[in-house]
Amino acid sequence: MALPLLESLQPAHANVKAPRRLMIMFQPCGVDVSRFWPKGGPGALSDSALEGTALSPLAGMTKKLLVLRGVHSSPRGHGLDIKLNDHALGTNARLTAAAITNGLAEGISVDQFIAKQINPQSRPALVAAVARSGQRDSQFVSFMGARQPAPMHDSPWKMYQDFMGLSAADPAVLERVTKRRQSVMDLVRGQFAQLSTSPRLGQKDREKLDLHFSGIRDVENQVASSCKLRAELEAEVKAVNPTLLGAGSTFVQYGKLHMDVLSLALACGHTNVATLMWGAGAHSSTFGWLGQTNDHHLISHRVVSFTSSTELNGAEDMLHSIDLWHAKQFRYLMDRLNSYTDLEGTVLDNSALVWLNELSDGKSHHYRDLPFVIAGSAGGYLQQGQFMNLSKLADPLSLGLRGLTEVAPHNKLLTTLCNAMGAKTPAGGPVTNFGSYGLAGEFDEIKAKT
Repeated sequence: MALPLLESLQPAHANVKAPRRLMIMFQPCGVDVSRFWPKGGPGALSDSALEGTALSPLAGMTKKLLVLRGVHSSPRGHGLDIKLNDHALGTNARLTAAAITNGLAEGISVDQFIAKQINPQSRPALVAAVARSGQRDSQFVSFMGARQPAPMHDSPWKMYQDFMGLSAADPAVLERVTKRRQSVMDLVRGQFAQLSTSPRLGQKDREKLDLHFSGIRDVENQVASSCKLRAELEAEVKAVNPTLLGAGSTFVQYGKLHMDVLSLALACGHTNVATLMWGAGAHSSTFGWLGQTNDHHLISHRVVSFTSSTELNGAEDMLHSIDLWHAKQFRYLMDRLNSYTDLEGTVLDNSALVWLNELSDGKSHHYRDLPFVIAGSAGGYLQQGQFMNLSKLADPLSLGLRGLTEVAPHNKLLTTLCNAMGAKTPAGGPVTNFGSYGLAGEFDEIKAKT
């Protein structure tokens, strides 16, 4: 079983540093831009600046946040660079900054590019998806290469089995773990006891082990019930419209389990790179647990149906509540990663946890002023506690589509993340231009001042 890094057991002469980690959280369909950004304009973040905004659930953690606005998609939407539905373009391009052919990106995504270099055994980034509705061109954010969508886990239990090494285990072992609900811990109890009583293990590492294994047991308890639920819902799931898969309580339950399993996988070193998709572009789930009866895509366009121009009453408040809900999920991930102590600081401190979207304003399919929220400094590479407008323009969203020099293409953020994680070019140097659209260089403004 994979363990978190234990400082006490490292060779005394080794200059061991905590690994850098990247986690992406994808939200579809744009946001309510009028209530998303911190109040008061760019500058140092404070809890009061988040009051009344979609980011209010992140209060108390502002010192670990970097909120960015003014960034535009590269390639651009509205048919300016690629004639493709803007949901599909934004989803495919968000982590690739690549051309799109037949609805699929023509390049590797940044999570997979980084994972090849920093993951154990060069494993692919771990990708989980909650309620993707079919295999349309807006369903993929992570790519192994040109027109090669990365494999995605829609079952948190299957993902847990894979990362715990149980997928290829002896059937008798799987029966003990699944049918008898035996803990994976029971299979290594003797080794755990020997390790936890080692005189080489310091108090800090003992606490880390306790947290790690209590986290595993907590996930197992939830995943075990999820397995039973999944079996009970199998017939119902087969009978429903695929575009509605994941609506209601299963969306919430499976999403939380995905977050728990991904957090464990990052903390124990199974992977250093993970991506979570909450639905997909043009996502059609209904957030019934928020009291809503209209699907997310319709709400983002503020209409009662796509065959009518009748405005949907209260759509702005509905969209804002969806943004708030996603902010709570982001906060949950922050808290999970921050609960794990690392060789230096916490797992969150040594990570870049990035919340992003395929659009800014879903109603107009706008590719400008994309929302990006980053938690963690990636081990000191990124600034924290700041709200920045990288376009240097007062209101990027209100500007016309043409005739403007766009100075903040999102591929520069992808380039920055590559270097924050320590990824290199084939020649061994820092990455200077990730993707095939945009501009070369990093966003130097967001890097920590040395």
